[in-house]
Amino acid sequence: MRKLIDPYGRQITYLRIAVTKRCNLRCVYCFPTGAEISDKADLLSGEEIINIATKAVACGITKIRFTGGEPLLRKDIISLITRTAAIKGIQEVALTTNGIFLADYAKELKKAGLKRVNVSLDSLRPEIYEHITKKHCLNDVLHGIKTASQEGLEVKLNFVVLEGVNDMEQRDFIDFCKRNGYKMQFIKKMDFSRGKESSGNGDGSLFHRPPDCRLCNKIRLTSDGLLLPCLFSKETVNIRDYKDEDRAIARVVSLKPKNGCTAVRKRSMIHIGG
Repeated sequence: MRKLIDPYGRQITYLRIAVTKRCNLRCVYCFPTGAEISDKADLLSGEEIINIATKAVACGITKIRFTGGEPLLRKDIISLITRTAAIKGIQEVALTTNGIFLADYAKELKKAGLKRVNVSLDSLRPEIYEHITKKHCLNDVLHGIKTASQEGLEVKLNFVVLEGVNDMEQRDFIDFCKRNGYKMQFIKKMDFSRGKESSGNGDGSLFHRPPDCRLCNKIRLTSDGLLLPCLFSKETVNIRDYKDEDRAIARVVSLKPKNGCTAVRKRSMIHIGG
């Protein structure tokens, strides 16, 4: 297997693939105010995604995570996971979800070859959860998390810390995860207009994301075919402009910055992929 090495000597082994822009939540830190997001005709097809995943693994990618939007809204998501898990050389297939449909899909996801699931959960209090997501479905998410764990999936909770909204719950989440055997990940709210995390997000000693740029090993693929070298980057590579996807992958790796970019396009997380 080949290796993907960026200009700063970091080996790139991780590809995040957004399979849809659509989401059934309207989280305040992710969704543009008043916007309606839908998948247009330029959405990557299932065959395109599998072809890209296969080429990426041949280039040196060992881990692929499917994201959205909400990936469980995509009808062929189980097929995508099954086919990706069968690619020779892949070591891990993961999924990030808001958890609303997780109870319905957990058994199929495990059977398809999924190893772990990250669930976005920003409050254990119904009124705060509804304030953040604009939906009243916390019990569905908690049921999905429990079901996924019972099916043998490794569960990690993603908690975006919002100052003055949910930052008082950080210790509650740590205790909740310890009691139930889940992993925990605290995430700083991102300011994409300035190309960095927002300041003042609770107890900084607890944050796991964003990680140290010196350790970054990932690239991203949006649902409409744009490869990104960095979450904040204004640089993109349209994979459809290349006859050979491996050349596009090599190109985006060559564009990885030493540190998170500060000159960014003003776009929301829903357009980038979780």
